[in-house]
Amino acid sequence: MSRLFSENFLGNAYSRSTQSQMMRRVDEQVNGLSEGRISAKYQAQTSVPTTGAYAQGDRVENATPSEITTGGNSYVVLGWICTVGGDPATFEEIRSYTSVSAGGGGASWTSAEVDFGTTPTYSKTFTVTDASVSSSSKVVAVPDGAVATGRAGNDWEWDGVIFACVPGTGEFTLTGLATPGPIVGRRKVYYQVGA
Repeated sequence: MSRLFSENFLGNAYSRSTQSQMMRRVDEQVNGLSEGRISAKYQAQTSVPTTGAYAQGDRVENATPSEITTGGNSYVVLGWICTVGGDPATFEEIRSYTSVSAGGGGASWTSAEVDFGTTPTYSKTFTVTDASVSSSSKVVAVPDGAVATGRAGNDWEWDGVIFACVPGTGEFTLTGLATPGPIVGRRKVYYQVGA
């Protein structure tokens, strides 16, 4: 189903069949979105966008997700997020890891606290300092159910976030993308560093 354009149906007089057709298309679109149907997402593509104007933060869904395995890690590309707006724009993959190799064992989970701030946001990037991280490390992050400073209860119950990690020397960049969003305040995350 494509994007809704109700203007195509508007005229001076509405027949019952025109009204019925309009409502049927609205029903199909809304039901498809609420059921998570890729066919209801008009911007879904089969590869990262290479043309067209996009703004930072724009997301494009992957219309043909499949599991990819590389270096012992397996993931699914859910889509792409625009990190530098323009035409053409710069996009990064939104990945969901299905398995992560910790390089032969011994890796442990570490808890960190991040602050999304007081202004509602859909995404935010943090720098996490950890001396065990190198530019060739594999880093994965997931929500930690522990209560963050100034919070009460498990906020992750209603705030879904997809995390992406980019390793550096002695630190890594952690980007959180709130789905459906927006999100505010402090949250705890677990991360794991592998070789």
